[in-house]
Amino acid sequence: MTDVKRRFAIENSSMILLSLGAALIIVSFLPLSSLSNRAWTWEDSQFYGKVSSELHKSAFQTAEEAGRTEREMERYRANLQQEFEKLKTKLEHAQQEPERWSRILLWSGAALAGLGGLLHIAKQTA
Repeated sequence: MTDVKRRFAIENSSMILLSLGAALIIVSFLPLSSLSNRAWTWEDSQFYGKVSSELHKSAFQTAEEAGRTEREMERYRANLQQEFEKLKTKLEHAQQEPERWSRILLWSGAALAGLGGLLHIAKQTA
């Protein structure tokens, strides 16, 4: 790198870091709800509805009505409950995804802006 390029990079690095940090902070306040769509699909939603409906129905159904033995009915309910809990956890994670990314962008932007500010101050005193 030539001396002129190196000097230009050093002089402008604080402004670049400040600008990038400010941009990340601004982006962190934008709605990021599309991130939920990647974590929770339409098929997940349909399956969640089916499982919750089956779980509700099985709570009021006797083993004879379902055409099963009491032991089979207990296993069936336990499997439905387990599947329901998995889907519920996945849904909660999908709902929290936009907020998580907003925090990541906000703190990354704050760190870059702070670093740029410190670099600018250091250049002024040097």
